[in-house]
Formats: sequence, C-alpha cells, structure tokens
Amino acid sequence: MWQRKQTIYLILVVFLMVIAVFLAADIVLKAGSGVTAALAAVTIFKYNNRPLQMKMCMAGQLLLLAWVLYFGIIHFYVDKDAHRLPFYLCLPIVAYIMFRMARTGIRHDEELVRSADRIR
Repeated sequence: MWQRKQTIYLILVVFLMVIAVFLAADIVLKAGSGVTAALAAVTIFKYNNRPLQMKMCMAGQLLLLAWVLYFGIIHFYVDKDAHRLPFYLCLPIVAYIMFRMARTGIRHDEELVRSADRIR
C-alpha cells in the first residue's frame, strides 16, 4: 500500500486540504476542504479495490473543481475589491493535479494486473 506512488499523491492531497481548512475564511470552503481531505484519506485505504479507488479519485476531482468554481465566483464576482489571489486558492488546484496523477497511477496498476491475468 505505502510503496505505491498514488498513495504519496493522495497523502499530499490530504496535507494540502488540511492546510486549506486552516487558511480558508469561508465556512463553505472549510467544509469542502475537510470533505476532500477525508475522501482522499479513505481513498488511500481502498487499495484492494482499484475500480472503487478510481471512482473516489474522480469524485475528489469533481469536488475540487466545484470548490474552485465556487471560490472563483465568490472571489472575482462578488468581492470586487479583491486584487490579489489568496494562497489557499492555489491549494485545491494543486490537489486536483495530485488526484489526477493518483488516478492515472491507479489505472496503470489496474492495467498491469489485467495483463498479468491474461498471461496466466
């Protein structure tokens, strides 16, 4: 479990989202970050069920996309005085990339297992 590269990516997602929970000012953004961190943590321990793990990564990606869209709308359209982008807006974008890389690694593992099953 711990030797897989996608586990490292998912641990980074958990770490980034925990940081976002502490830095975000809006309660909705804190809740979204917390749910995403919990989803990534659960995804790590579903290593025996790779199809479910891929679906959970996709759910995390969609949740992060909604998080960024919500924050972008609030920050750029509602708050007209905002000229600088806060640091915690970058965290879900990096976490989205990490989820994507983890999903690619999980897909690669699944293809490797299927090819080994074909040989037997």
